[in-house]
Amino acid sequence: MNIVERITLVVKEIARNIKELKGRVLALETNGTGGTVDQSVITTKVNEEIAKVVGGAPATFDTLKEIADYIETDKSGASAMATSINNRLRFDEQQSLTEAQQTNVLNSLGLTDTDFVSEYNKAVNG
Repeated sequence: MNIVERITLVVKEIARNIKELKGRVLALETNGTGGTVDQSVITTKVNEEIAKVVGGAPATFDTLKEIADYIETDKSGASAMATSINNRLRFDEQQSLTEAQQTNVLNSLGLTDTDFVSEYNKAVNG
């Protein structure tokens, strides 16, 4: 999945959250105001939901527009980030790894000095 697909998933999740927020705002009842929703209640709820979506991101990147602008102006950085994400070892699908990549994986797992045949035979023969 490339960076555009990943950002699209985030946008869809934000849209889902906004729809949920709309439902919650419509369901609000205020104290004795005949079922109308007070503006301050709406503002508070909207701000709470925005805080959940933003999740403490710095002000520079707390909107999709700012993130998109950054990606547009720093395409090499975004490309490097996408490459880094795509170069991870996957658990959900088969990968074709070069010999160097396979060695890196074995090193990361601490398995470079493991004699798998010997280990298998020990396990089988108890």
